[in-house]
Amino acid sequence: MLNKFIQRPSAKVLGCTFAISLCLISPSVINSTSWAQTRSNVNPLIEQLQSSNEQQWLKAAEALSKRGTEAVPALRNALKSPNARLRSGAAFALGRIGAVASVAVPDLALLLKDSDTNVRANAVFALGNMGKATKSVVPQLAETLKDKDNNIRVSIIRVFEALGTDARAAVPGLIAILDDPDATLIYNAVQALLQIGETPELIAATKNPNPQIRGAAIASLGRTNNPETIKVITAGLKDTDARVRRNAVVTLRLVGAKAKSTVPALIDALKDPDEGVRQMAAEALGEIRPLKEMIAALLSENENLQRGAAYALGKIGAAAIPDLRNALKHPNPRVRSYAASALGDMGELAAPALPELTAALKDSDAKVRENAIRAIEFSGKAKTLIPQLTQLLKDNNPLVRNAAAKSLNMGTIAKAAIPELTRALKDLNSDVRKSALYALSSMGEQAKSVSPQIAAMLQDKDALIRTDVVSTLINVHANKSTVLPYLGNALKNPDKNVRVAAAYALGDIRTPTKETIRYLLAGNTDSDQDVRGAVAVSLSKIRAKAPNLMPKK
Repeated sequence: MLNKFIQRPSAKVLGCTFAISLCLISPSVINSTSWAQTRSNVNPLIEQLQSSNEQQWLKAAEALSKRGTEAVPALRNALKSPNARLRSGAAFALGRIGAVASVAVPDLALLLKDSDTNVRANAVFALGNMGKATKSVVPQLAETLKDKDNNIRVSIIRVFEALGTDARAAVPGLIAILDDPDATLIYNAVQALLQIGETPELIAATKNPNPQIRGAAIASLGRTNNPETIKVITAGLKDTDARVRRNAVVTLRLVGAKAKSTVPALIDALKDPDEGVRQMAAEALGEIRPLKEMIAALLSENENLQRGAAYALGKIGAAAIPDLRNALKHPNPRVRSYAASALGDMGELAAPALPELTAALKDSDAKVRENAIRAIEFSGKAKTLIPQLTQLLKDNNPLVRNAAAKSLNMGTIAKAAIPELTRALKDLNSDVRKSALYALSSMGEQAKSVSPQIAAMLQDKDALIRTDVVSTLINVHANKSTVLPYLGNALKNPDKNVRVAAAYALGDIRTPTKETIRYLLAGNTDSDQDVRGAVAVSLSKIRAKAPNLMPKK
């Protein structure tokens, strides 16, 4: 991910006219008519290109493009007309004809300095469709990078991107754009430079006094195979500007395994004062996968190194598991914690480490216990440790209790945990209460017996919990009418959101009864219009599926 001055911009309309907006349509070339027929047909169409009517202008340009190469002489003449509409239309038609009209490239290049914006825009469009022939006018296009219209500048840059190495003469102009305040221009310039490839000018730009240019120049070198260029990018990790360092580390990540020589520099970047640089360095190391170096960093005394190593080791996957299993027994609790974190990032791959992770559930360090729970949960093996995870609902650390409650959100297989989860509904920590509520909700009717305790949470001080109680009650009653008393009570809750949720839930009950309607009609007099609206929706649903239950008007 590139930094803020080279991030991908939002989509923009690239053309300056209605015609230029069609620039991605491939041209049709029809050469079947004779020159005599074409000549008689072309002149009236050329005249129509002077029309101020957009539809007529466009139809004429399209018709001329279908004449193919036989229309090219007349269109080249039209490029010299004093009428701007005609020049613009002729350029557009030539662009629609495409590379077979490349004889017109020099004429089109002359229009790059035209006083009319639409003429310049369509000249660029046409040159962009002329294939390799456009290489001959790259200097003229590069000069037009100074155009006052940014849409034209973007279009020119995209022509250079399509030309790739054939546009090397444009590199100085593209580098100059890296200093522009417009993010769209900078982003497209970087993409064009990527396609053109590394050049002496681009490498030199990595030492420019302007950090914006340095950062964008480094990003433009992201497809290099050159070890010397990789060294240039790596030097950016020591730049005084954090944005440049971020671009350097992201670029090295794109270089991937070819950047293995930069591993020491990337490990050093894990200690960078900028959090973004540290995170991106960890991601880059995860792509390069230097196992030995990452284990050494995990066992270090520097927490930033340990954190970054854990992230990278999680990306490395199965190859790192033996070392991580050993690290779970390390005397330093931070090493154990980050080892468990790395295993958690591996998901099911971490299953072989289950014995060590199970032992870590009793670790003296709370962070180790928390990360071990997470790793067990993500490994898919939590169902084999339900008693141990249930016991951790009593842990003295709220983060551990919360992790345990989350891990038990696995449906009826964890029904033995219902008593402890019910007690956790009164936990002092709102996250623990919330996670316990969700776990009980996943158990469906197995948790129906604790409905009163769940319903009591309609008075919880956490607004989100109060609202979620309604859906939990629906789940544990399997959407049956036995939930009605609880929902009826929820319709009297002081919290408007709870009343709205209850009103909607009443309309979703699988088999509505007269009692359902009685509760809803009571809610029809609610002081809040949102509640009344939810009541109306639910009554409408019941009317559709059980009209006989509705009271007579």
